[in-house]
Amino acid sequence: MVSPDKPSQAIAVELAAARSRAREPDRAKPAAKVDVATQSVGSLQVDSRPAGANVFVDGKPAGKTPLVLESLRLGDHGIRLELEGYRPWNSSARITAGARSRLAASLEP
Repeated sequence: MVSPDKPSQAIAVELAAARSRAREPDRAKPAAKVDVATQSVGSLQVDSRPAGANVFVDGKPAGKTPLVLESLRLGDHGIRLELEGYRPWNSSARITAGARSRLAASLEP
C-alpha cells in the first residue's frame, strides 16, 4: 500500500518462462526474484515559489512546477527553472533507486 507517509515500497516478483505446447516441458532454472527498488530509475519532485515555472532536466523541457518526474535514470542531473519576470534558477539533483529526491526553489524577481 503506497500512501503519503510511505511514498514508495519495494516488492519482489518471481518470473517464470512460459511453456510452449510444441516443445518439451520447460526445464529452465527457477526465475530470479526482481527487487523493484534496484531498478535503474528513480523519481524527483520539483516545487517552486511561485509555482508555474518551466522545469528543464539536463537541458530538456520536463514540465511546469509543481512537478513529479517518476522515471529519471539514476545519477546526477542538472535542473533549471525558468519563469518570466524571474531570474533562472539552477541546481542539480541526485536520483537514487527506491527514493524520491526533492528540489524546492524560491525564484527571485
